[in-house]
Amino acid sequence: MIDKKEFQTFGRVLCILGESFAKDPEKWLEKLNPLLNEEDKTVDKIEIKESTERLKDFQLYDVAKLQTIEELTLTLKQFTLDELRLILKEYKLGYSKLKSVNSLAEYIADQAKKRTTDVFQHHEK
Repeated sequence: MIDKKEFQTFGRVLCILGESFAKDPEKWLEKLNPLLNEEDKTVDKIEIKESTERLKDFQLYDVAKLQTIEELTLTLKQFTLDELRLILKEYKLGYSKLKSVNSLAEYIADQAKKRTTDVFQHHEK
């Protein structure tokens, strides 16, 4: 059974934690995120922006014309899994359930070598 004094003590602890959260929320976020296995959405947005900037210079069909399928696969393996998925989406290469960088890079290289031009390059949405 919980009595009045325990509630008062717990209330003081909550007040102290609340003040600490208000003073330095970044410190608490850094500590809590790994425990909860949840990533901050702003961090995801920053990573996506960095990925898209890196991919902005990458032209799949131009690279595919200059390289063999093995060389293209090696080039694609330098990207992360999320970046490879963005390549799939950007170049409209279809959906893939592949979950490893190696297999997805091989799939993209195969699809790019089968296509000589981007047929959706000037497609209006």
